[in-house]
Amino acid sequence: MGTRRKPEAVSPAVTFVTVPATDLFAGGGEMSALMRSTDWSKTKLGPVENWPRSLKTMLGVVLGSRFPMLLWWGPELLHLYNDAYRPILRDKHPASLAAPAAQVWAEIWDVAGPLAKSVQEGGPATWTEDLQLFISSGGMAEETYFTFSYSPVPGDDGAIGGLLNTVQETTAKVQGERQSRMLHDLSARAAEAKAEEDAYRIAAQTLSANTLDLPFVLFYLLDDSGEQARLVADGGWVDYEGAARAAHIPTAHGQAAVSWPLAEVVRTSRELVVEDLAARFGPLPAGRWSAGPDRAIILPLTRAGHSTPYALMVAGISPHRALDDRYLRFFQATAEQVMAVIAAARAYEAEKNRAEALLTKLTLANQDLESFSSSVSHDLRAPLRALDGFAGILEEDHAPELNEEARRKIKVIRDSVQRMTAILDALLALSRIGYQAVHKERFDTDAFVGRICQELTATAEGAKADVSIGALPPTWGDQALLHQVWVNLISNALKYSATRPRPRVQIDGFDAGEGTIFSIKDNGVGFDMRNINRLFIVFQRLHRSDEFSGTGVGLAVVKRIVEKHGGRVWAESAVDEGAAFFFSLPRSNGPAD
Repeated sequence: MGTRRKPEAVSPAVTFVTVPATDLFAGGGEMSALMRSTDWSKTKLGPVENWPRSLKTMLGVVLGSRFPMLLWWGPELLHLYNDAYRPILRDKHPASLAAPAAQVWAEIWDVAGPLAKSVQEGGPATWTEDLQLFISSGGMAEETYFTFSYSPVPGDDGAIGGLLNTVQETTAKVQGERQSRMLHDLSARAAEAKAEEDAYRIAAQTLSANTLDLPFVLFYLLDDSGEQARLVADGGWVDYEGAARAAHIPTAHGQAAVSWPLAEVVRTSRELVVEDLAARFGPLPAGRWSAGPDRAIILPLTRAGHSTPYALMVAGISPHRALDDRYLRFFQATAEQVMAVIAAARAYEAEKNRAEALLTKLTLANQDLESFSSSVSHDLRAPLRALDGFAGILEEDHAPELNEEARRKIKVIRDSVQRMTAILDALLALSRIGYQAVHKERFDTDAFVGRICQELTATAEGAKADVSIGALPPTWGDQALLHQVWVNLISNALKYSATRPRPRVQIDGFDAGEGTIFSIKDNGVGFDMRNINRLFIVFQRLHRSDEFSGTGVGLAVVKRIVEKHGGRVWAESAVDEGAAFFFSLPRSNGPAD
């Protein structure tokens, strides 16, 4: 264990006064009472009246303090301490009083001894923070943590007569922080669980990272009858296949307990401590400090509003910790966190199943819609083609007989037919997107968009536009569908900037977190942002039809395709200052198609 020293630490300033032996232990504390009743002549310190003045003075300071203090005196560092220090000794008290430090702390003297010796020999005071020590207590090596310092105490002759140990036990703090991190990690991973059994696996993985508090963990899921429990996840035991890791355990009422006594926990819905694991299962894997757990606790996992558990958590109890209230609350908090993760996974799974059922219904409905749209499209196109044909015949066959007004009316008819045909095509395309599968692949966006721009700028509308294309990152997506996105957005930019003296269109793309964002900006007429909510709705146009042609469907198609890829589309603009359209795409395979 590492230590560090604080150079500013110095020996406490002590003004020595003569303290009568009768007054030295006059305080009202338990340690003062014990010292008053002690026959000091039978200890290595000898009668109190022979004690050095410096010892009496320093002991008076220690006994009068409410902070844990230990005074080691003489070459053997004999123990003298106050009431606040006594709990640190565990069951070493009261035998530790006036006993040599190396004897009292034999199990940790390999760590504490060299620190004490360096100060005894004239070295600076020490400072050690959250030092892990295994103290013999109650028949076990207890995991403890301390922040402490050793300071020299001068004797009457000016030489170092003893050491003052000011100490604070930080066991609860260190263990609490460790356990809080584990519960936080478990909560953070909850979103990974897409099904109930995922939740058990993630819980086991997360909990098994904290073998200091949970030497092992097993999760048993009850069947629908409640008569069998199946092991669904475990952690902490590597390459162990013994009886303690049974794959199935009967839990029916009235059956004899086999392996873990799960039936008792199912019956009572209360946690149960299982003792003497070695006698029940034989040798178990050793833990982090080469000591296998000999106890475990079984906790029921229940749903809100239900008393009967649906699963059980078996958790090993550290062989280096007493199962006190604080440790028991940790197990209960862990079980509650696991139940929260499982509940979230169940909710996700249920929602997914509902979505899949809805998708099946929508697919069938969309298939009907496709059939309807195709039929309507065919039925409407026939008379439109006839209208266009008759108008063409009139225009060509009766040209000598037509005056300018007649020709203008025929053109109105043919233009109207073309607009209606375009609307039908757009509606058919929009209806197909809803059920069309997305076949994603990685492709070169630069070349892809470059070809589209060449095609569009070859038209009269785009011929005079200055189109600039930045470095575009590669894209994951369906090229056929994304072709419609790019064509619609670039066509709009060209159309709405065409009235400018120098129409400009700027196309860019950049990586952003887990995906890519593309932008198409123009210096056209723009639009009022108060109308932004209407922008991507079918047939909602922000400009008059006599100003700009269009069906009012293109941006709705863009939105549907981008969202089908798992991305989103948005826009920014100001009237007469141009518009900027943005859309994002996941870098790899996004949501299910």
